[in-house]
Amino acid sequence: MRSHDYDLDFRDRARRVRAWGIGLSVPVSVAGAMLFTGGSVSSRMSAHAEAVRMLDGLAERPPTKQQS
Repeated sequence: MRSHDYDLDFRDRARRVRAWGIGLSVPVSVAGAMLFTGGSVSSRMSAHAEAVRMLDGLAERPPTKQQS
């Protein structure tokens, strides 16, 4: 059976590791959220630019004659 001092030491080490893990996870989470947001915005802006180019191409075509 383990001694009382061993248990207290183990609890103290575990508490320090948990506190460090939480402190590290916050900046990593923020960085991940920023990368995800930046990627989403970049993807949407790319799709928007492609749609604008397509509309510009349609606007430059001469009008077609419609049959009556």
